[in-house]
Amino acid sequence: MGHMNVMWYTGKFDEASWSLLSAIGLTQSFMKARKQGMAAVQQNVTYKKELVAGDVVSVQSGILDVTEKVIRLFHEMRNEATG
Repeated sequence: MGHMNVMWYTGKFDEASWSLLSAIGLTQSFMKARKQGMAAVQQNVTYKKELVAGDVVSVQSGILDVTEKVIRLFHEMRNEATG
C-alpha cells in the first residue's frame, strides 16, 4: 500500500530502545552476564502523520524516569525531509 505499517514503527522503536540502553551501558552482554533482562510492559504510540515508502526517518530517544525495576523511555520518529 506504499506506507509504513505498525510492524515497522514498532521495529524501529525496538531498535532505538536497544541503542539507547546500550549507550548507558545496559548491553545484551551486560545483562546476560548478570542473568537479567528487559521486558516491554507498556507502549503508547501516537501517529501524527503517515510515513510512506522512501521517506528517510530518524528516531530521537531519551529516558523519562528510572526506578528500581522500571526504565521509562520515549522515542520520536521524524521524517527527515519535513520534520
